[in-house]
Amino acid sequence: MQKLFGADINPADLVAENDRLWISTTGQGLLCADVATGKIRQLNSNTRPGLFPTDMLLGLQRDPDRPDLLWIATYEGLVGLDRENLDRQLFTTEEMLPDNMIYSITLDKAGYLWLGTNKGLCRFDRVSHAVQVFRNGDGLPGDEFNRFHDLSLPDGRLAFGGTEGWTIFNPLAIKTDKFQPTVAFTTLKINNTPITPHSNSILPAPLNDLTTLSLPFDKNTLTFEFAGLEYSNPQKLTYRYQLVGYNNDWVDAGNTAVATFTKLPPGHYHLRISTTNTAGQWSPNIRCIAVIIQPPLWQTWWAYSIYTLLIGMAIWRYRRFSIHRRQQKQEMELKEKEALQLKKLDEIKSRFFSNITHELRSPLTLILTPALRLRETLQQRDQQQWLAAIERNTQRMLRLITQLLDLSRIESGSLKIHETQGSLRHFMGDLVLSFQEEAEQKTIDFSYADNLKKEFFWFDADKLDQIVGNLLANALKFTPSGGKVKLVLHSGFPQGVYIHVCDTGKGIPPEQLPLIFQRFYQVEPETSNKYGSGIGLSLVKELVELHAGSITVESPAAAPWQTIFTVWLPYREAPHPSVSPETEKTQAPAADTLPTEGRPTILLVEDNQELAGFIDDCLASDYEIIHAADGEKGFEKAIAHLPDLIISDFMMPLMNGVDLCIKLKNHEDTSHIPVILLTAKAGLERRLEGLSSGADDYITKPFHVQELQLRVGNLLRRQQLFRDKMRREMSRLPVAGEENKVLPDAMTNEFLQKIYDLVGENLDDSEFNVEELARQIGMSRTNLHRKVKTLIGLPTGDLIRNYRLKRAAEYLQQGYNSSETAYKVGFSSPAYFSKCFRELYHVSPLEFNRTGSRG
Repeated sequence: MQKLFGADINPADLVAENDRLWISTTGQGLLCADVATGKIRQLNSNTRPGLFPTDMLLGLQRDPDRPDLLWIATYEGLVGLDRENLDRQLFTTEEMLPDNMIYSITLDKAGYLWLGTNKGLCRFDRVSHAVQVFRNGDGLPGDEFNRFHDLSLPDGRLAFGGTEGWTIFNPLAIKTDKFQPTVAFTTLKINNTPITPHSNSILPAPLNDLTTLSLPFDKNTLTFEFAGLEYSNPQKLTYRYQLVGYNNDWVDAGNTAVATFTKLPPGHYHLRISTTNTAGQWSPNIRCIAVIIQPPLWQTWWAYSIYTLLIGMAIWRYRRFSIHRRQQKQEMELKEKEALQLKKLDEIKSRFFSNITHELRSPLTLILTPALRLRETLQQRDQQQWLAAIERNTQRMLRLITQLLDLSRIESGSLKIHETQGSLRHFMGDLVLSFQEEAEQKTIDFSYADNLKKEFFWFDADKLDQIVGNLLANALKFTPSGGKVKLVLHSGFPQGVYIHVCDTGKGIPPEQLPLIFQRFYQVEPETSNKYGSGIGLSLVKELVELHAGSITVESPAAAPWQTIFTVWLPYREAPHPSVSPETEKTQAPAADTLPTEGRPTILLVEDNQELAGFIDDCLASDYEIIHAADGEKGFEKAIAHLPDLIISDFMMPLMNGVDLCIKLKNHEDTSHIPVILLTAKAGLERRLEGLSSGADDYITKPFHVQELQLRVGNLLRRQQLFRDKMRREMSRLPVAGEENKVLPDAMTNEFLQKIYDLVGENLDDSEFNVEELARQIGMSRTNLHRKVKTLIGLPTGDLIRNYRLKRAAEYLQQGYNSSETAYKVGFSSPAYFSKCFRELYHVSPLEFNRTGSRG
């Protein structure tokens, strides 16, 4: 005995091959010793978790037919280990071994493995994995054997030492049992009561003479006891059974010759029982008996006939009743037809408005677009006033058309709620500012009170804008100069947001209050000299109900406020969008486990809601669209979502398109995202200004839809071609004499080069991973993964690994062996390095050393 790694080694537990020794130990797992270099590789639960069930190895044998396969005896079963790829297969008592504790293992001349265990001697077939167990009843002095007490004698005999002495035998002299025993029934129990022939009419003859057993429905718990007709060694027989029609799968009963079935439902079944011989081979002689459980009285055929007759009578009575009811309904149908005609007329009217509004959008756009362009060229004051009037009234018509379209979409069920997380306080503040100028022009005291307990909610900004905007527009329109209009927000019960719009106008007569939400209804002229379309409040009510909210109106005769609209919307509170670094670290998904790729994402930065909706309609069928109303919000959403492409307007509040483009191109997270600028000014100076900011493309307004779609598609296709080229270059194996370029000169990217430089500086550090790379590059793990995935189409972890393998090819060309190369490029396991190298280049490091280094 010698000590190695503090573990006991038995000389019989050595397998030698060329310049390597494989050694099993009792405590430190499996050792692989390189005789030439003296290096020892250790395989156990510390170096390879899960490779062995235990590190207590009690012997090993090399498979004579598969040199790479080792058979290893352990305290917890037999292990078949492939030395090359370290795949293993575990055999235990579930695979019919007598015991999991294997003390010794040896190989006979016929190729069988013999295992000494705590519960007998086991012969194991390496190919079929068949097991034959020999115990005291087969002539052994005892069932328990000792560790390492196994010998292969020169004449082919095997010797095993146990607690009761040595067992020496010739394994080739052991004959396999070829006898095919039959099965006979010994006992039948019905409802746990033994049944004998003639003692009960249930069993008119001996059970073994019957082919069919018929029983009433209440005698349906059966126990069959049986035995295999093998008398030399009956304790070695095992049994299985199946009840066809109840459980069609074979049930392995082991040595227990009992089959029990509880509460069998009425039906026809076939019981089949099979046994093995002493060698464990299943006998083709199967005992069969048909079992019939008779149905109860209420489930017989004539009982079902009575049921059918009763059901038929009930149907006849119901038929007569239905005829009578139909006669009564005919009168109601006549009235319903009249109502249906009115409904159809209303649908025709709504469809007409929907169609005409669609037709009006095109000419209005052709009026608005030239007017906008003329404002850039005509500078005289009166010309500017005329163009402003054209623009103002055109926009008003577009708003009315949009409202009609929304009503049509609500009726068709196509208008849906799209909630987003945001600051309701800021949104309402911006909306109030848009009405401030109109209030000042009419000298109306316009106030806004925010009593919300929380700031952030989930809400549909577009629909909330229409709801509150229509209510405020009506309040300002019907309030005379010097009056007051107030908007109040507060939280309440039930959970949600309450919106109150109050004004000091002339109020609404009580008899007209129930009618003001009807479509196209207007207050009588004598009550007010203001006219409208009659669809604003109707649209508000439809939108509120689409939210599952409510709206009410009051017009008290003697009160400070003459008209009070109250809207309740079931908005849910949302968490604050800012996240601390610690929270981001715990909540962000791992870079390699981000959601799978879907459609490309486009960020649309456009302050004109109408144009944004038009572009959304043009691109939504092929892309996911994210919208931002100004440059600052666009930059925030670009950082948060890292879209595949950004379309931005040139002129916007807070931050224009040029400044946004410059900021995006100078930021580490977004510098790779292509940007398309939109502008109504087509001059050379404006185009040069946009392109100088780093924009990838430039489109002037008005533009053709097909042109926008083609430009977007071309930019995204160029990105995909870049990713495909990078992936091909990363997986291409270099040949001798060729410079091994990880990043081609023609496709050099500053960000990727920075990543390669950092990985190269930490090349031999196996602990350098995605988290460390993200920390050194100054980005979150999630944003780093998204950017790398966008640039080359690979997860960050694969990029690091492929870079290491690319550098490994250089070292292999320089003459380093596989193990040296593995440690130089940061792999802690040469075997794992070989596996990764083969997966990427489809050739092992050894084969590449032999062929690749010479070209």
